[in-house]
Amino acid sequence: MLFAIIPYVSHKRLPDKIRISINKDTPLTFFSLIDLINCGRALAARQIPATKPIISIGLKFTAKNIQYLLIFLLYTNLLLISLKNDIIKWMKEKTMFESAKEVLKIFSDNGFEAYMVGGFVRDYLLRLPSHDIDITTNAMPEIVKGMFKDNYNLSNKFKTVTIRYNGYEFEVTTYRYDKSYADHRHPKTVVASKLSDDIKRRDFTINSLCMDKDENIIDLVDGKKDIELRVVRAVGDPNKRFNEDALRMMRAFRFAARLNFTIEDKTYKAIKLNSHLMSFLSKERIRSELDGILDAEYLKDLIIPMLKSHIFRLYKDVELAFKTLYENYKKLDTFRFIVLASMLKGSVTNEILLSKKEIDGVKKTIKFAELIKTRQLSPVAIFEENPKYVYDAYDVLEVLDITPYKRSDIDEIVNSLKYKTRKEIDIDGNDIMALIPKSPKDIGKYLDCAYTEVIMERIPNKKEVIMEYVKELYKTNLENDKKDE
Repeated sequence: MLFAIIPYVSHKRLPDKIRISINKDTPLTFFSLIDLINCGRALAARQIPATKPIISIGLKFTAKNIQYLLIFLLYTNLLLISLKNDIIKWMKEKTMFESAKEVLKIFSDNGFEAYMVGGFVRDYLLRLPSHDIDITTNAMPEIVKGMFKDNYNLSNKFKTVTIRYNGYEFEVTTYRYDKSYADHRHPKTVVASKLSDDIKRRDFTINSLCMDKDENIIDLVDGKKDIELRVVRAVGDPNKRFNEDALRMMRAFRFAARLNFTIEDKTYKAIKLNSHLMSFLSKERIRSELDGILDAEYLKDLIIPMLKSHIFRLYKDVELAFKTLYENYKKLDTFRFIVLASMLKGSVTNEILLSKKEIDGVKKTIKFAELIKTRQLSPVAIFEENPKYVYDAYDVLEVLDITPYKRSDIDEIVNSLKYKTRKEIDIDGNDIMALIPKSPKDIGKYLDCAYTEVIMERIPNKKEVIMEYVKELYKTNLENDKKDE
């Protein structure tokens, strides 16, 4: 008796090793987790027509090989359980993707061109998840608003219309080309009549691919080839692209670090040649791109090329921080990177845009770093502070190769803090004022001493005990003052 399960699906990007065959002569071959993910994404996005099998099981029901089927079913169920969140994401992406294609069809039915464009198409070809889809069209904004009636918002940015469809938002921008740029950042845009004009003004070839409603890829700048080569290449003349918008130099490194690409040689040389244009960028824009660069998975491989490009030569704190990070690499988010730059400088760096809250946080983190360096970290120091700053300080010190504590030591100190806020301590300033006739400044000192004794668990957290401690402390201080006289 032969039992077969054959789901007929095919996709040109699926690896052959995902096929499985089980019979008395062939052992069970497990497919890898990444293969299952790729398969699931392709299925969820409806990219797979029914033409050939990817999983084929031929199995004779005998005592000898029935165990193979049981093992296979168990393994599959465990994978599906572990992939629950990924499956939800696939379904959501599929819905967004299908909704975008329906939007393109609405444009087509009304006699207009419309394409998905940019990052989504790039990520689609790379089999990476995407969170939004941009659309470009030859329809004017007024026409777009008319087609989607009340389901839109109009942005002043390049007359972009954000439409809402099936619960998703899509940014729709009319074809345009840039006549000139002010301060190497802000373009003067003009409506274009052709898709090719719109594509030629974009930053990099991998971001200039389009997809129509039938999932056909429109590639006017060899973006697919550069994806296969895994390179970031400027569209057209790279010197012109970076003179138009100096921020593109940072974006080149962000994409390369995120996608594990290299920067194409002419593009890289143009970055070095135009690195001085970074001076035209605002701190807001630099901070935004820096966030993306530091969040990238493959940053370490790009640090040296980035430093040699000199894009940070006007930002010495940032440059030194990257040099130090490379020497003892550890993934840092932007906040911890800023702490590193500030510690190397000796004060809070002013080269990166920081909110007042972040400045306060950087100062607190540096304070904790000093306590860790000198092995003076205690529960009292952490009292009423965010323990996150303690761990941020520890991570930065690891980059600096200063680790007098183990992480487990930090955990022990943080977890030993029984009381987190003053409200949890059974005494306040009014209690102290009723007890001793002193100035508010002295009352604060006595209150801090009481908090310390309770936090260190040298006295119990009971009002009568704490009051007695303060009374004795006050008495001792009076006696000492008399001796000094």
